[in-house]
Amino acid sequence: MRPWIRKGDTLFIQPVGWQNIRPGNIVVYKNQKGSWIARRVIRKNKNALLIKTDAYLHYKINETIPKNEIIGRVEFVKKSNGEILNMYKTQFVYYIIRYVVPIW
Repeated sequence: MRPWIRKGDTLFIQPVGWQNIRPGNIVVYKNQKGSWIARRVIRKNKNALLIKTDAYLHYKINETIPKNEIIGRVEFVKKSNGEILNMYKTQFVYYIIRYVVPIW
């Protein structure tokens, strides 16, 4: 999830209802191996999210996650240097919502 999340950072995850997840949010889900994964929401439909990692936004590498696999939404990231980022007040989120329009 570079550039916003790097190894050593701490994620503050908030459980949220399906209705509160929006494109541009970062959600956490558990993969089949049991690892927790953070990905950016690109699109949402009634039952699933289209997600991808920030590092590959311009590639056609999409994943779909059923809504029942979502653990929560990343609200803040505490960087390894102690800085805390609010994930909803970054220019990157604006860019995602405005310019990245994948086909689903």
